[in-house]
Amino acid sequence: KVPITIGQTLRLVLRELTLKDIKNLYQIYQNKTICQYIPPMASLEEELEKHSAYIKNVYPFYGYGLWGIFTAKDNLLIGRAGLQNQTIDGQDELELCYLIACDYQNQGYATEAGRKIIDFAIEELDAPRLVAVIAKDNTASCKVADKLGMSFEKEVIYQGFDCFLYSINLTEEKKKRIASKKVLNSVKPDTQVYSKRYS
Repeated sequence: KVPITIGQTLRLVLRELTLKDIKNLYQIYQNKTICQYIPPMASLEEELEKHSAYIKNVYPFYGYGLWGIFTAKDNLLIGRAGLQNQTIDGQDELELCYLIACDYQNQGYATEAGRKIIDFAIEELDAPRLVAVIAKDNTASCKVADKLGMSFEKEVIYQGFDCFLYSINLTEEKKKRIASKKVLNSVKPDTQVYSKRYS
């Protein structure tokens, strides 16, 4: 199966992960800093087995999932981001996730990928909202959530970590975009300018 490209920005390509990609992603996870705020991966063999099932079941069933972040210039895998269904603090939520390899952090890639994913959620899904769960001392990730227009909601315990829950109202964002398009479409050029110039 050919992996589907979800979207592209000036610097990045978001697409479904293949088994070959998992080997590269596994290398990213070997950096201890990466697993400071998230659970580590299992063995490579287990991860390949899990993702084989993920490709067959999750991507086609939901139409979304966790995707690879690749550089548009040279197609290097530099992280993973996407959407997943989770139960957080007793509530069913659609969670926005993002992880960038250490060598590519602090360059705006997480924000760039996150914006594209939010665009996808607004345009393609009927979800009322999107959340991000971030470890309290992960200040860099909290800044990304702020840049994405997400708001702090509450503190939660998640996967053994003390976390902040951020959220964004997708229904409201969709309304804003529709209203903005209506305004743009209603603006007509001032033809008097042309008549004055050439009269």
